[in-house]
Amino acid sequence: MARHGERVAPAIAFLAWSLTVASGVWHGLDVRVTAALQAAVPSWWDPWLTVFSVLGLAEVTGLVALALALAMRASGRPHSRSAATRRAAAFVAGFAATFVVEAAFKMWLFHPGPEAGVYTVSGHTYEIAARSRIGAWLAALPVFLPSDLAAFANAYPSGHMARTTYLLAWLASDGAGRRRRLWSAVALAFGLAMAVSRVVLAEHWPSEVIGGALLGWAAA
Repeated sequence: MARHGERVAPAIAFLAWSLTVASGVWHGLDVRVTAALQAAVPSWWDPWLTVFSVLGLAEVTGLVALALALAMRASGRPHSRSAATRRAAAFVAGFAATFVVEAAFKMWLFHPGPEAGVYTVSGHTYEIAARSRIGAWLAALPVFLPSDLAAFANAYPSGHMARTTYLLAWLASDGAGRRRRLWSAVALAFGLAMAVSRVVLAEHWPSEVIGGALLGWAAA
């Protein structure tokens, strides 16, 4: 989607944000925002948020990416087939890059995700609840998921947000005029919903979600 030069700014933003996350400067705000969102969103939303969050799984987004790549390849007319193939290949390469960078940061940047419990920030206490049902649901499946092999102790950046943002950025770039504005609005709404679901379910801190979004944007 983006030319090489257009990726520089989001890549720098991702690296700069990662440095601030590594310094721990956002921990207090992470706790406050997570507690506030959990208090604002009733627990009866949890199953619906969990279902929505499943859309960001590596297996789901991977299938979506494969379908989009095949559609890009097929959309090329005979005289422009090679260009369509290159575009599809670039799309797949960028999507794969989100996995590589995510794994690298989760291996080397110490930043555990939220855990259920009471946190003290500046003399105030905040309670974080474990509201996600994804783990229980996936454990009940009679099949093995490849993502089960990628279990990291650290949670930065959010892979759900990286993959979702990457796919949405490509979709939002499709077409022009009114169609492009419509896709952009849908992409923004979907991305925000995914971000909120990850935080409310206590799967990620807000800073991890932002990092994932920046990574996906940079890769696109």
